[in-house]
Amino acid sequence: MISHLIEDATIYFQRGDLSGILFYGDNHIFHYLEAKASYMDELKRDVLNYPLFHGQKFLYDEAIPQWNFKTWQVKYVRNEQPLKEFFKRHGWDQFNPFLLEGALLDEFMQIVMLYADAGEIFETDSAANQIHHVPEKEATLWHYMLGTVALIALAWLAFILLSHFGYINFTPLYQQ
Repeated sequence: MISHLIEDATIYFQRGDLSGILFYGDNHIFHYLEAKASYMDELKRDVLNYPLFHGQKFLYDEAIPQWNFKTWQVKYVRNEQPLKEFFKRHGWDQFNPFLLEGALLDEFMQIVMLYADAGEIFETDSAANQIHHVPEKEATLWHYMLGTVALIALAWLAFILLSHFGYINFTPLYQQ
């Protein structure tokens, strides 16, 4: 079932119709979807009519000012540390998104946003259970110049060492 869902969602993503993340495990799926507002109603109808889904429930239905995901991701809940911590904190033995309501849903959505990949970087403070935005660092011309100089220095050092140990036979013209 999950492979069919992944194939179908990939088709939507490749067309540019949606992005988001799908968490699966313990016979449940939680699918966070982002799509253009004009397309969202059609997407909801497709989800409700999807033949492999049974008992679907929309937990969150809000407009967002900008997309948080530029890709569509799939994650197995038992492999994801933030989700394992969430399960442990709430005494869950199994993943069951139907239990997500109110503050619990808000907390889970914060975890979902840890996986956002639309150019924003997030980190979590597990002691306070808060998510903080970390501004993305951009490389400046100075960084590129330093990198170029370092690369030239490394190449020069490698050349000197290789010629010193006889791997490169180099005799300057003035010594001939």
